[in-house]
Amino acid sequence: MKSRPMRVAALLLFGALMTSCSGGDDGGLSEPLQPAADLLAEPEFVSDQWPNEDWGFDWTGSIKDTYEQMSLEFLPVDGVRSRWAKDEASGFLDQEVSSFSSYADAEDYFRDFDPRSLDEDFPLRLDASSSYSNPVSVADEANVYCLGQEGARDQCGVWTYWARYGPYVLRLDYIAGLVFDEDTGVLGPGISLEKFLSYTKPFDDLLTDALTAGEPEQASSTPPAGLGLVGRSV
Repeated sequence: MKSRPMRVAALLLFGALMTSCSGGDDGGLSEPLQPAADLLAEPEFVSDQWPNEDWGFDWTGSIKDTYEQMSLEFLPVDGVRSRWAKDEASGFLDQEVSSFSSYADAEDYFRDFDPRSLDEDFPLRLDASSSYSNPVSVADEANVYCLGQEGARDQCGVWTYWARYGPYVLRLDYIAGLVFDEDTGVLGPGISLEKFLSYTKPFDDLLTDALTAGEPEQASSTPPAGLGLVGRSV
C-alpha cells in the first residue's frame, strides 16, 4: 500500500501530466493544486497549539505586490502571510506560503531567495538544518537557520524554517520582540533551537495534512525519492 508521501507525489505528478496534455509547455502545473491561502494556519492555530504562551493572531494578507516589485522570472502565482504576536509584542511568528505554476519555478525561487543570503542586517549565524527531521513531512527540501545579529543554538533572535513542498514554498519565522534601553530598541535574545523546532513541526504537519487531505492514515510513511525528503534525517 502506498505511503502518504507517495500518494501526494502521484497526485502532483497527475496534475503535471494533465497540464502537459492540455498544452503546458514546461511539463509543470498550470495552476497549483490548492490556493496558497488554503494552506495557511487558521487564526486560532497558534493559541490552540501553545495555550500557555499568550499568543494572539495579528494579521493576514496577500504579498503579491511584494513579488511584483521583484520582477521575477519565476513569479509566484500567489503568496499570503499571517502573523501571530505574543503578549506585549515580546515575540512574533510569521507564516508565509507561496505557490508556483511549476516545480521548476518553485525550485528556482527556493534556491535564489533562500533567506540565509538575503539581508545583511540578519546574516546567517547558524545552519541548523541537520537538526530537524519529521517522519511524516512531505517537504522536498527544508532548511533551518538562525539569522539573528547574534545567536547560537541556545538562543537566537531570528529563526527561520524554509521549505519547499512541490510547487509550494513555506517560510516560518520566529522574531524576538524589541527590548528598549531608554529610547533605543534592540532585538531581544530570542529562543533556543529546540523551542523553535517545537513551533516548526506543527506548521510542517499542517501543510503536510493539507496536501494529503482526504487520504486515509497509513502506518508507514517512507518518503519516495523526490518528495518528502524531510522525513529522513537531513
